[in-house]
Amino acid sequence: MFWNLMPKENISDHERKELSNFILNTDKYTQGHYVKQFEQDWSAWQGCKYSVFVNSGSSANLMLVKSLYDLYGPGGMICQACTWPTNINPAMQLKESTFLQLCDNNLNNFGFDIEQLKNYIVSLKPDYLFLTHILGFNGATDELIALCQENNIKIIEDCCESHGAMFNGNKVGNIGLAGTFSFYYGHHITTIEGGMISTNNEELYHQLLLNRSHGFLREHPNKETIETSCDRRFTFLTDGFNFRNTEINAYLGIMQLKKLDNNIKVRNNNYNYYISKLDSLKYETNFNSNGISSFAMPIISKKNNTKDLSSKLTDAGIENRPFIAGNLFKQPYMKKVNMYNSFPNADYLHNNGLYVGNNQFVEYTMIDKLLHILNNE
Repeated sequence: MFWNLMPKENISDHERKELSNFILNTDKYTQGHYVKQFEQDWSAWQGCKYSVFVNSGSSANLMLVKSLYDLYGPGGMICQACTWPTNINPAMQLKESTFLQLCDNNLNNFGFDIEQLKNYIVSLKPDYLFLTHILGFNGATDELIALCQENNIKIIEDCCESHGAMFNGNKVGNIGLAGTFSFYYGHHITTIEGGMISTNNEELYHQLLLNRSHGFLREHPNKETIETSCDRRFTFLTDGFNFRNTEINAYLGIMQLKKLDNNIKVRNNNYNYYISKLDSLKYETNFNSNGISSFAMPIISKKNNTKDLSSKLTDAGIENRPFIAGNLFKQPYMKKVNMYNSFPNADYLHNNGLYVGNNQFVEYTMIDKLLHILNNE
């Protein structure tokens, strides 16, 4: 392929050799010292107090919602209509959720359509807002934060495509109670499979540790002070999961983290070059790119359905995908969910949107070829 979303170079030859040496010489493969080190290194980079490494970004979302329900009780949740399915699935999978409501996106930073959100807040009185920072864009605004504060709504963030994106001088993931991240192979850095939950809330951090590992008492930092009539080695404080990751993945993450800032810089340079030369008469270009940590090149046609364009890009060796999953309400599995369902902007993204992956191995000559195809459509 000319342009892959997940280039093989994401793990360098040097990192492969280091991983091989690690596997040959370690006597610990399951969660241990390097998992803790990666969590500490990530927290330092993210600018938060606590981080919990898990086996995927999707697991991070499910475990975060479960932990919030454990601590603060179940409630209603609002998510963007155009987002990744594992942002909305936890509210469906955890049966104690009182309701799930999708809300239309805006076309500026792909966060919530504020006017529709205001109506839902009045009519539904949600407890939780799950904000996804899509394609590396910061999805937050001052108005959104104020709206949630005024209505006592807890914000959580999915930053799985947006490592290092900024809002008001701080990295996303630090806006609400917690943020989730994915280290899947094609993301800003990779642990092959893996995810992280970051928070400044100590109580939530403790609950996350329990829920990551079956609910084991032994995972709690204050385990010696907690009374139990069971064998302390096999006491379960909550109905948790097994979402642990391995020393191997963590060791790779520690190496990858050292190049994350440079990866973001290259990705953002690529995005700025691309968006400055894309024909604004044919495609949406008026995005709020402040604080972006680019994950992809958005292609949103102002005039045409993008099915034929997708085929042309594929024929040219440029891998492309729908705009996330489009309007999630149109997905077959959503037929069992009863909710308000007028999402014109998400429909627009569903019908007229694509993206091409951005990464640190993309060169301007590659972008020029992409632009030639797009601008001559």
